[in-house]
Amino acid sequence: MSPPPPPHGPLPKIPEGSGKLILGALVYDEMDLLDLMGPMRIFGEKLNTLDIQIIFIGTSMRPARSSQQVEVTPHYTLENAPKLDFFFTPGGIGSKAIWDNEEVMKLITERIKESTWCMSVCTGAGILAKTGLIDGYRATTNKAVFQFAANE
Repeated sequence: MSPPPPPHGPLPKIPEGSGKLILGALVYDEMDLLDLMGPMRIFGEKLNTLDIQIIFIGTSMRPARSSQQVEVTPHYTLENAPKLDFFFTPGGIGSKAIWDNEEVMKLITERIKESTWCMSVCTGAGILAKTGLIDGYRATTNKAVFQFAANE
């Protein structure tokens, strides 16, 4: 008998026998806490039949302070994180500071290129757009900040 389907819908089609998958979530100052933790709840849920290790990746090892004043301490930096299966970027007003930083964007672009999947929430789509790696793909964000994210 197979387990019940997860309550959140299908995850990407992962080949059987893939083993542990590593999801790296970018953390940065002024990220939106819900944009980060909501998806991490889904990927970390016990009903999720995938073997996923969630790690937080920062631009440094300094704790990132969300817009809600909650600090999230990175496990790794963009430079020393292990190879990722998933690269995740949350949204938040601080995303503009990320996409305005050429050095950080270069590291993010490298991380996405070596990952199998990349995902974002809200203005995190602006970070992905700035890499150029989603050019030609359909993407969206919160309608209230669509222009903000699109005007990389």
